[in-house]
Amino acid sequence: MRTVVERMAKLSPIIGFSASPSGLVKLEIGTEAVGVETVWENCQIPEINGQDPQQATDENGQQPYFTALVSIRSLLKFLTSYVVSTTTIASICQAHCVILYVFVGDMHEAGAVLTFYIPSRVDEGAE
Repeated sequence: MRTVVERMAKLSPIIGFSASPSGLVKLEIGTEAVGVETVWENCQIPEINGQDPQQATDENGQQPYFTALVSIRSLLKFLTSYVVSTTTIASICQAHCVILYVFVGDMHEAGAVLTFYIPSRVDEGAE
């Protein structure tokens, strides 16, 4: 993921970070000159309180997609944590922020958790 984000950073300072309960993660940038997106499928989704998050649907029966526009520099700072551990849970507060939890050690017996808060950037083109 870091390599993809580093390449996108050369095109735009802002990146769209999106995810769905079905295990899709999407990174995308859009400028007047170019639009690029990368999608990861089948990401593991933890079960919370005995509920399967993949069963969540919106009022139209579609899987919801949650997105926040964040600074690529901030996302790259988070991606340096992969040196410590690759077990991460991402929480996206629609249009507000991305919160990333990096588990040091086994997730169920984590000795520590690093928490990264990346605030959303205002989309100047939106009304």
